[in-house]
Amino acid sequence: VSQSRYQGFIRGWFDRPVSWRNQGAYIEESQSAYFARRRIFTSEFEWRIGDLQLRLGERFERTDFNPQSYQINLADFLLEVARTNKQTYTISAPYLIATIDQRDRPIDPTRGFYFSSRFDLATQMTGTSRDSSFLKIDLRAQWNVPIGHAARYGVFMMSGRLGIAKPMASVVELPLSERFYGGGPNSVRGVGLDLLGPIVNVQLLDTQGQPLAGNYQYVPTGGEVLGFASMEYRFPIWGQNIWAEIFLDSGQVYSKLNPGPRSSNDPAPFPSWRTTVGVGLIFKIGIPIKIEFAQDLKRLLKQYRTPLEIQTELRGVLVSAGYQF
Repeated sequence: VSQSRYQGFIRGWFDRPVSWRNQGAYIEESQSAYFARRRIFTSEFEWRIGDLQLRLGERFERTDFNPQSYQINLADFLLEVARTNKQTYTISAPYLIATIDQRDRPIDPTRGFYFSSRFDLATQMTGTSRDSSFLKIDLRAQWNVPIGHAARYGVFMMSGRLGIAKPMASVVELPLSERFYGGGPNSVRGVGLDLLGPIVNVQLLDTQGQPLAGNYQYVPTGGEVLGFASMEYRFPIWGQNIWAEIFLDSGQVYSKLNPGPRSSNDPAPFPSWRTTVGVGLIFKIGIPIKIEFAQDLKRLLKQYRTPLEIQTELRGVLVSAGYQF
């Protein structure tokens, strides 16, 4: 009897629509922290159980990292940004993604709940290179509440994200592409792109490869932990094509999940979250196009800010498409 019930449970899952896909890609990726050439192959199963979508697969990736700019010396990049002497990583990671999407539409939602969780496990047993093993969890959630009938007076949205990645075995540092970064669109919008959290000041070079006296650039190094929360109210100001928004974002990226012993002169291992407030215009021309401006809440309240907070604040406006997640 128990065997029959077990078989019925398994059959019940796979009686639902199931898809299997393979995908290969070559990507040249330019980020604030690095330039990467990524060769990726994924194979996954996908099936649905009511509102729940499950994806179970394997990601195989070989990536070469280089400095984002020719003005940054490779040795400095590896030492200060990557914190390793490796330029190439091989990652083979089984993953599981579970998603619940109850929004009325994914691109421009006016109501509904969204939740996504992703679990990656990269070990030598699955083919990951010896010094690249890690465990990674990424959780995201979003709530959309319409104001008035059919969102006549706008939409109130709350969203949050928690990410944790931990090197395994004797690995000291995560590969650059597996670290968490924050700041900019879909994150803390009053902070420069990827400039939330750990930063290093890297010496710049001239076209001859010689150091430029007094010329440095802030480069994010990413971290093992990301926390983020946001509240946003968007509302129509001209028909249904032009909307305005006000928002509050708060979050932080932490270099290490378990920082080692520190001296009394070291900064706090877990700095407080940075909070910014802002306004924006939304042009709904198919996909929403946003023009946003935000400032640090400490600046508006005339509170003390560290030199790093001042140097990494948003300068200018943000132009982006869509909403979080």
